[in-house]
Amino acid sequence: MRLVAEAKRFKEVYPNYIMLFKSGEFYKVFGKDAYILSNLCDYHIKIVDKNVATCGFPLKAIYKVRVKIEEKNINYMMIDPRNNYEVDIKEDFKNLNTYQEQFEKSYTIVKCKKRIKNIADKLTDLIKQPNFKEIIGKVDDILSETGKV
Repeated sequence: MRLVAEAKRFKEVYPNYIMLFKSGEFYKVFGKDAYILSNLCDYHIKIVDKNVATCGFPLKAIYKVRVKIEEKNINYMMIDPRNNYEVDIKEDFKNLNTYQEQFEKSYTIVKCKKRIKNIADKLTDLIKQPNFKEIIGKVDDILSETGKV
């Protein structure tokens, strides 16, 4: 996948920037950037091309995405592969850039959400089991102990 290779090349030079690549009617991001956007905008992450995380969104959502990125002071670039990978927009927050901090936070949140979804899926699979009330009761007890329910 050529776009993944180009994204890796850009990241070598600009490791603390979100790279938004225009791709048809979408923008795509790769690697760490995918975790940040997944967390900020609730986009789904896919794994492609030898374990590379990616997510995308329609062109019409770019203003919403830029606002969320800018609110967090994260450097970003918008790149158009059709124009020989020319950078259309580059936003640099200099010393205020929170890219690494946002990645670390986002990675943890996205991984936890995936675990929660897996647990929910397993509970759904068990719903027809005769002892389901007991199982869900134990889950309720654990949640009640934390004071969250």
